[in-house]
Amino acid sequence: MSLPPQSEPAPSVPRAIRLGVRSGYLNLGVTWAIQLVMVPLLLHHLGSESYGLYAALTSVVGYFSLLTFGSSLTVPRFVADHAARGEGEALSRFVSTYFVLYLAVAVTGAAIGFAASPLVRSVLVVPPRLADAVVPAWRLVVGGWALGLAAGLLQSLLTGLGEVHLSNLAASARTILNLAFAAAILSAGGQLDALLQGLLAAALLSGLGLYVLVRLAHPEIRITPALAGWATLRRSGRPAAYYFLMQVAALVVMGTDNIVISVFLGVGSVAAYAVAFQLYALAVAALWSGVDVLLPFFARWGAQRDERRLRSAFLRATKYAMSGTVLAAILLAAFGRQVIGWWVGPSLFVGGRVLLVFCVMLLIATPIHSAALVLAGLGRHKAPAIGGGIEAALNLALSILLVRQLGVFGVAMGTLLAGAATNGWVAPRAACRELGIRLGDYVRATILPSLLPALVAGAMAALAADRAASPVAAALGIALVAAGFGGTFWSLSLAPEERRELRALLIR
Repeated sequence: MSLPPQSEPAPSVPRAIRLGVRSGYLNLGVTWAIQLVMVPLLLHHLGSESYGLYAALTSVVGYFSLLTFGSSLTVPRFVADHAARGEGEALSRFVSTYFVLYLAVAVTGAAIGFAASPLVRSVLVVPPRLADAVVPAWRLVVGGWALGLAAGLLQSLLTGLGEVHLSNLAASARTILNLAFAAAILSAGGQLDALLQGLLAAALLSGLGLYVLVRLAHPEIRITPALAGWATLRRSGRPAAYYFLMQVAALVVMGTDNIVISVFLGVGSVAAYAVAFQLYALAVAALWSGVDVLLPFFARWGAQRDERRLRSAFLRATKYAMSGTVLAAILLAAFGRQVIGWWVGPSLFVGGRVLLVFCVMLLIATPIHSAALVLAGLGRHKAPAIGGGIEAALNLALSILLVRQLGVFGVAMGTLLAGAATNGWVAPRAACRELGIRLGDYVRATILPSLLPALVAGAMAALAADRAASPVAAALGIALVAAGFGGTFWSLSLAPEERRELRALLIR
């Protein structure tokens, strides 16, 4: 069986990208709304110590995704390549192989997690009243991870097929389901164990729903163990190894801090840091949502050797994402304290120094991400993968070294310094070299356009932050600063063609 090669007329690709971007920001809006409700809900019903334990356990289990050996990027890249070439039988074999692989990983990971329960209990510093809750909570978190693997594979399949909007809608539905279960359980008086049982059930339901969606949308793709084979795994093995290193770096940056804090300072110190990191993570999600849509199209254009479109899409995506990054950093620095105080209470403000570190981390992370994404789509991701592996090791070492002397600020600085010393320059340089872009042209096209808007917005933020004594005043200040940045960027930093492109994205 074969699929028609994906060499569609030009309008189909822009439409798919528009749908992906819009659904991505819809999913982001849902995620933000849920987080605004979920975090205070958990803190109110569980308390800061139980919430800190929950955050630490979920951070630890995040490392279990390493057992998939980089397949979160391998799957969409190879699916996009097979689809672009019209190789329907090869696509079915590939998906079936990874489906069997994910089942094996889920069973193996669950067994390792259950066996490691005593180790988790001995490593984490918890108050005596939570000592007996660690092991059962850990096992439930591991079970939720195992059930979520299948959903992750199916979303990667949809992404690789260019149907990012379906993947995003499925993610939104899963987030809403998690909130519904959590709210019902906590409102009925349930505590951490009951909450995790509910989230386990939600993971099972969302996975089944996504499977039904994929079967209805793509009945031509067969998913059966009979099609699985070692040859498919061997062909994707070497690229997957480098994807794996990229995955390690991402997990260390996004998940290690809570673990280091809980081990060296106790889970009671995690909550304030985790709340501030939520703001950073939400900003990252907003900045990268539009760029991530391009992954399957980078792979498709690479297969079709469309170098002109690759260069144009990469530079514009980085330019737009970088402008959002600069604005987000300004807003986080100016209004972060007020937002956290309004959201969960001033007692959980982590401190101005840590917040500023997160702002600088944003400025470094976005160029890394867009560069690594285009290289991943092209299968030329060796340089950022090796850089990411070095970053992961350096991050962990610096965080452990600095936490003893500087507390949570030292943990944040370890993350920042590791990124700046490695992939902060390795990934963009590698992407420019692969696409034939001079570094000077890259800087002028992606970074310099945000400087003048940053000066305007920074001055406005400095004035507005001093007057943001209430949530309404803070919201008004944020809106004015964003409008000042956006107006300046639109008027002075965009070419007429780029304005038309963005209008089409917003209106059509």
